[in-house]
Amino acid sequence: MTNIYFALLLIIPEALYEGLRSKHPRISFAIEFLFRLCIAVIIFGSVTLNSDNFTYHVFGYVLLRFAIFDFVYNLSSELPILFVGSTKLYDQGLSKVPMHLVLFVKGIALFIGIVWLLK
Repeated sequence: MTNIYFALLLIIPEALYEGLRSKHPRISFAIEFLFRLCIAVIIFGSVTLNSDNFTYHVFGYVLLRFAIFDFVYNLSSELPILFVGSTKLYDQGLSKVPMHLVLFVKGIALFIGIVWLLK
């Protein structure tokens, strides 16, 4: 269960500070600073912890990030929750896929990510 908390601790602040960057730069800077500090603490802690399921935890984090990052980013930057940008290659590829399929895949990624982080 702790792995889910660590993953959320990494994903949500990153999406928040990126989403707030354009309209609230000072708040964004503070969140980014705390985010970087948390990363340092988590990396230090994870080096000393048992790493039998390290691969599951890494891929669980990636899947959980894929599943929730865009939603948190869109909410914090005051965009529609299902908004897909057009600047990054990821956004351009995602915009060509029907939204119901994107939501389905993200739902599966969310489920698998949580399961793997619980290992």
